[in-house]
Amino acid sequence: MIATLRGGSSNSIVSCDITNSLVAGGGNDKTCRVWDIKTQRMVHQLVGHTNSITCIRFLGGGQGVVTASKDRQLKVWDISKETYRQTTNFVLNSTANSVDVAKDSFTLASGHTNGSLRFWDVRTGERNAEIENVHKSAITSVQFHPMDGSKVLTNGIDSLVKIFDVRTCKVIHQFSHKDFQTSYSWSSSVFSPDGMYACSGSSSNGFIFVWNIKTGKLVRTLEGGHQNAGVCGIAWGGRGKGGYQVASADKSGKLITWS
Repeated sequence: MIATLRGGSSNSIVSCDITNSLVAGGGNDKTCRVWDIKTQRMVHQLVGHTNSITCIRFLGGGQGVVTASKDRQLKVWDISKETYRQTTNFVLNSTANSVDVAKDSFTLASGHTNGSLRFWDVRTGERNAEIENVHKSAITSVQFHPMDGSKVLTNGIDSLVKIFDVRTCKVIHQFSHKDFQTSYSWSSSVFSPDGMYACSGSSSNGFIFVWNIKTGKLVRTLEGGHQNAGVCGIAWGGRGKGGYQVASADKSGKLITWS
């Protein structure tokens, strides 16, 4: 372990994000904290939510932060200077469990507890579009395709993983498996960096499933590493000499890297 970043009480950190030399984390104490990795010091403490923070994403390479909260608000913060300021506030009619930022740094996607997927413009503070009933129950994660901003990956409590075309608001692919289950409101699904695959971890048995985006077929199941502990977080690194690198974390606190 290189460092432990602290700044609050023992309240849980529900979501974190990293970009360049900054890390942001927020959770049950309603506050988002931003740390400098090099100095390991807290540089911002973003206060303004009235309930637990559910998700955090950096904007513009670390110039801004987006936070979602159980208070049914999405907030955009400018952290480019020594003193932060809140620039935009979106009022929601249902809690957003997950948000993601498109490559243009202007478009936000949010997945909600009522199963809807919404898109927002950071510059105007307006909602651009909404796709209702994307999942039968809460959406747990949202991610833009790394190469094609018209495609979005979602995961839901209905244990389905879907890829949507933002332009047509229609499903391109839907993934499921008899051994795949989503149980946590923060369960994530991710694209590979080249956008060729999607990866999800099961909350029931600790299995990791990898699907091919073009064919929609399951290409790999990674078993045994989590020993039936539910996977609640997953990330996908670049492709090196040994192939793709995937990291998964389970509810018991174990982190595993896969090649």
